[in-house]
Amino acid sequence: MRSAALIIAREGSKRLPQKNLMDLCGKPMFQWNLEKALELFKEVYVSSDSRFILERARDLGASVIRRPPELAEDGVPHIPVFLHALPLMHNPDLVVSVQSNSPTLGREIIETAFSIAQHPTVQEITTVDHNFKVHGSVWALKR
Repeated sequence: MRSAALIIAREGSKRLPQKNLMDLCGKPMFQWNLEKALELFKEVYVSSDSRFILERARDLGASVIRRPPELAEDGVPHIPVFLHALPLMHNPDLVVSVQSNSPTLGREIIETAFSIAQHPTVQEITTVDHNFKVHGSVWALKR
């Protein structure tokens, strides 16, 4: 089964402008989870509308996907972004998406989600909080 990680990182944000680019302990916020994904997956893609994010991602070893403006607006759900990215990722069997704005997400959570998602009967997995509220820091989907 061919798997790949996908980091989706928009430049804009209504509540906190350019949050993915904000310095967090010496790195832009998006870079924390990108580095974890690069350690865990052979193939890592970054989808963004930001030239800076795409250049930094490429420099770190990820493949980049320029997201069109209509998929980078506030309120655009993840599914259209995934549908845009999948063919450019050469249609992997399993995609593990790690949110760029959850820099404190532990590597072990990503590893566990990836492990569970590989089980033959699992089609989708997402992270939730202790009240079972979906927060989607990690979302894995299988074809």
